[in-house]
Amino acid sequence: MCASIIARECVNRSAHQDAEEASVAALFKNIGHVLVSALDPALYEEIMTPVRSGEKSLHHSAVEQIGCSLVHFGSLVLQQWKMPDSIIQAAGLLPIGDIKKTKHRSDWVRQVAAFSSDASDVIMKNTQFTETKDQNPNFDNEKYTADLIRKYGGALELDAKVLAGWLSHAVAETEQLVQKLGMDPGAGVATDIPESSASSGTKRAANDVSLDGLMMSVAPAMEVENKARHPSGKPLNSRDLLLAGVSDMTQTIASGKFQLNALVLQLLEIVQGSLGFQFVTAALKDAKTDSYIARISLGQDWNKKQRNFVFPSKDATDLFHLALKNNVDLMISETGSQKVHHLRPEWHLTHFAEVKSLMILPLIVNTKPIGLIYADRNCEAPEGVPADETSLVKTMKAQLITVMSK
Repeated sequence: MCASIIARECVNRSAHQDAEEASVAALFKNIGHVLVSALDPALYEEIMTPVRSGEKSLHHSAVEQIGCSLVHFGSLVLQQWKMPDSIIQAAGLLPIGDIKKTKHRSDWVRQVAAFSSDASDVIMKNTQFTETKDQNPNFDNEKYTADLIRKYGGALELDAKVLAGWLSHAVAETEQLVQKLGMDPGAGVATDIPESSASSGTKRAANDVSLDGLMMSVAPAMEVENKARHPSGKPLNSRDLLLAGVSDMTQTIASGKFQLNALVLQLLEIVQGSLGFQFVTAALKDAKTDSYIARISLGQDWNKKQRNFVFPSKDATDLFHLALKNNVDLMISETGSQKVHHLRPEWHLTHFAEVKSLMILPLIVNTKPIGLIYADRNCEAPEGVPADETSLVKTMKAQLITVMSK
């Protein structure tokens, strides 16, 4: 999660289309480490002990114990989970040689995933998430950022001041998530392991590890109270609710046990509950009628509103077509403004006349618009959607698009 938070910072200033995929790739970058440490602590300790002492590299130690690197093991798991090839490739190793700025989106996503992983390592080794640390460092000190700047600065156009801010922000967000999950931030990998479960020390082959045993079950949704609200109905703790939503969607996708419609519904539920919208829907392009039609909806009068949420796919200059054409997420807190009112299409003014604030999230797959997520309220929302909440919404949208791209 820490790596994904850092990746979102890169995404926020990227000009690449569907750049949000980088934050999804960062979530799975270290999946090999996570699964081995969680499911076989004894084996993980055998891998890491010579690495910590400096006797062996992580690659060589992992190869000796399981027959392949942890990165390759992670890619095997992602393949078993049937994750998109773009995510599997992005979570792999960077090509050997200097890391240079690239114009290719796939290469950039891989660079961001690798950078985010390395940056999260800096955080984990130097903050209270490590049991030997009781306070967080000042990341303005170049000793924390020099190696990252040297390795990725040119390719990702980083500078020490910006990077220090990213690291501090990632620490703060990760701390909040840890608290919401009720985890111990200083708890490392378990070392008090019964002898009966200890490894025999013999080399294990990666193919001998049952991937079926690594299928992640979907944990119960994080319970975050959302009683206090703005007058618009938006919860005061929207950010915490969205963080919980990102975690829930990540677990759902990682389990591999879901239908696309169910994943779309899950996203709609998160958007509605976290941001206080009264009506939310997913509209998809219908080739037969050459129009966008609402397919899955939630909220007030959802049945009637779903029937009326239909508009032609032919190019136009209204809010919906401009969002789809430019792949721009729209968060509008006041539809009554003159500029917004003139951009609302006739069908929306007729059937959704009471709407005072809304959100439009285009769904673009391989540069082609296939639909959108829409949400609205019957009251204005002057509090808006801050950048950190917007990033979390974009992350979940990117997760959905990644699945749709398969």
